[in-house]
Amino acid sequence: MDFFLFLILSLCLSYNGVDAGREISMNQQHRILSKNNFNTVFATDDDDFDCVDIYKQPAFQHPLLKNHKIQMHPNLSIESTASSIRKTFRLQHHDEGCPPGKVPIQRIKSKNVIDAEFMLPRHADVFHQFTKEFPGQHFATMYTRAPYSFMPYHGARATVDIHNPSVEMNQFSMAQIWVQNGHSSDLNSLQVGWGVHPRIYGDNLTRFTTYWTADNYQKTGCYNMMCPGFVQVHPTKRLGQSFKGISIIGGEQWVIDILISQDKSTGNWWLTIYGDEKIGYWPKEIFTHLGDGANYLEYGGWTYNSPSGISPPMGSGKFPSNNYTVACWFAQIRYVNEVYREDDVHRLNMVKYNTDANCYDLKYLFYAGKIFGHTFSFGGPGGNCIT
Repeated sequence: MDFFLFLILSLCLSYNGVDAGREISMNQQHRILSKNNFNTVFATDDDDFDCVDIYKQPAFQHPLLKNHKIQMHPNLSIESTASSIRKTFRLQHHDEGCPPGKVPIQRIKSKNVIDAEFMLPRHADVFHQFTKEFPGQHFATMYTRAPYSFMPYHGARATVDIHNPSVEMNQFSMAQIWVQNGHSSDLNSLQVGWGVHPRIYGDNLTRFTTYWTADNYQKTGCYNMMCPGFVQVHPTKRLGQSFKGISIIGGEQWVIDILISQDKSTGNWWLTIYGDEKIGYWPKEIFTHLGDGANYLEYGGWTYNSPSGISPPMGSGKFPSNNYTVACWFAQIRYVNEVYREDDVHRLNMVKYNTDANCYDLKYLFYAGKIFGHTFSFGGPGGNCIT
């Protein structure tokens, strides 16, 4: 299976009172990318990427990570829930990778630098959530909060069905996990899942997609490694990879198992897939609230369309049902508790959030047995939605 990662580097400069600021001009980004520290190893069928010295990757352009020491392996002892899913559905695999001491980074092309202006932090209206002040966004999710302020979450997990909804240039459609802490003015958020997002990828492929912010999408954060922040350690798997195995309605199903978990000793937030594939981490230093854990977890679908247009499909494009080969679904919905142990979500602490039942919906199936655990199906065809 071939993969793709589209990368825009952006350095961090201090301004407007934000810690060590984080914005840089597009021309400066392009000059950085032109430095001769990339070693070309191989190309995929949809784009090229380079193997970069692990100590010269974008993360270390972040002013708060100048003296950061790479954590090559997490201190995690969380039991995997992926084994039962492995026996039932198809997983994604990739055999090519970088040599020792290097990590895969997408090669930048000039046209991509221009297109990427759409997703820079200053475009906060595209990413602002849970408010009708910014029309065009729709959610079909389940969310939960820590029951007590002194009992934070230290991670979230789910196995997610992979689909490829039809999306136009000014739209996106995603299925992801949110791990968050903070207030409306300085929200810290980590988001991981799959997305179809032509404006940042230049195509309509379904890709492994992440996002982070430390100030509610204002001047910090970005998708994947498009700005300094995420530290890549895996020699093969990388943010932005395309999934060539896509679930078929009524047929074969492909999934990705995702774990976002905080390292107890360092406070770094690690990204793991399929229980044992450690992709990398977001360092504790880049956050203002997540260093102490999360107080909010969310799982589900998210779409966006320009306010004057039609909203795209979510998930498989079908409304939720009990049929796992028709509607898109989340299974094995779990969290990492205050003592860093993985546990099932509590059904009474899960709240449904749906912005427009005419376009999308979500059906919580509760505990669906050992293979699926706590599960819900979600999605819909989109169309002329209310907001």
